[in-house]
Amino acid sequence: MSTCQPSTTRTLPRCLLIALSLLAAAAACTSEGDDGPLTELEEVAADQTLYDTSINLTRNGVRDGMVDADSLHIWNDSSHVRVYGLTLLLYDEHGREKGRVTADAGRMNIDGVSNDLWAYGNALLSVPADELNEAREIEADELFFDMERDRIWTNVPVRMVRGGCRITGDGFQSDLSFNDLRIDAPKEGGCPES
Repeated sequence: MSTCQPSTTRTLPRCLLIALSLLAAAAACTSEGDDGPLTELEEVAADQTLYDTSINLTRNGVRDGMVDADSLHIWNDSSHVRVYGLTLLLYDEHGREKGRVTADAGRMNIDGVSNDLWAYGNALLSVPADELNEAREIEADELFFDMERDRIWTNVPVRMVRGGCRITGDGFQSDLSFNDLRIDAPKEGGCPES
């Protein structure tokens, strides 16, 4: 199956129109039996559905991230899309991966102005080790990402693994360089200071 890869979120609607035409043609060739929809995804009443899709996230013409989705559900009267099987990759100025968010699902703004995302269901932020910090993984029920405000955060309980230790807290916040990552109200089981 082909992958739709627009260069920015602003070009997404043109790609969606092409995909919608292909989906309409495919739908005309199939019929649903008396047993109802075959899968849970077929029950979603979206205007458009794309499978195995990648969307580049850019700021000032530079790719800062990419969203990969198993499927995208789009409504013509909304600036948000529903994302299933979500992976958000964040890149540094040299094009190296600096962070990865995975989740069961999410909601993404595609208004062409902001690149914000709500990831939920087994959300996990993985930050590789760099010259300043050890590798870190943060688990939460939901994570929020806003590229324009250079921020990733949540206000629900989190569990962070760093090195050989584990920290829990009431939430976390970080800039997108992950150099100012803070756990809110850290609880016992934290890492010893070096």
